[in-house]
Amino acid sequence: MGSFRKSILHISDLHFGKIDDKVVANLRAHILDTNNKVDVVVVTGDLTQRARREQFIAAAKFLTEIQKTIPVVVIPGNHDVPLYNIFRRFLNPFGSYLKYIHPVLPDFYEDDTMIICGLWSNNIKKVADGRISSKELDKAKRILGPVDGKLKVVLIHHPLFNELPDATHEMGQRLRAIIELKPHLIMSGHEHQSSVKFLTGNEHHFPLLVSAGTGTSTRLREEPNSFNLICMTSPELKVINYTYDSSVNKFQKTPIFKNEFPFLQTL
Repeated sequence: MGSFRKSILHISDLHFGKIDDKVVANLRAHILDTNNKVDVVVVTGDLTQRARREQFIAAAKFLTEIQKTIPVVVIPGNHDVPLYNIFRRFLNPFGSYLKYIHPVLPDFYEDDTMIICGLWSNNIKKVADGRISSKELDKAKRILGPVDGKLKVVLIHHPLFNELPDATHEMGQRLRAIIELKPHLIMSGHEHQSSVKFLTGNEHHFPLLVSAGTGTSTRLREEPNSFNLICMTSPELKVINYTYDSSVNKFQKTPIFKNEFPFLQTL
């Protein structure tokens, strides 16, 4: 594959219903600033705080405003299914998400140099835990399996790939099957903390695991609101972290983690 330049802005855990309005406005302005030259925005789940109608409407408004200018790819997180309404959680867990988000904000993207596959990792029985169903595995195989010569990206809310999965269990077998599709990036959220590393047990070879902090929520965990910018200028990939500085009301680059990774396998 020839040389190319691409950028992915990665946000997660927006939690509309428990947000900082100043952070939301600043994030919107940053993304839409044409000087930043973002090719696609990906959102790895938890758009809402409690999966309520008004929270989905607010999240949809925020993201569709961005989508008018830049493609947006979205997957649900555990907060996007009802927690306390057991009846809805088991009988219609994605009802509001499918009504307000999924029809206008897809979980898939493809262009001439990359393909992005969003996998839904919700566990309805234990909402804080993640899992990959056989249906989602089949989707990954269908979308990523035939692809060669493009950057392959997997989106998943829960960080299920922190280490090489145990193949003696069915879930481990499914996760390994996704790794065998040779994604270059696996992007996640859920923990409200930024990180970037190679898969433990598979060091210095893709997939590269990129986790985003919380983009706009007040539910911080020892890290300010943040997002990641993945810049690809073949044969190099750079992950840049931005955190919100309330003293200047601005997202700024931060050296949270080592941010340059050469491509270690041919696209």
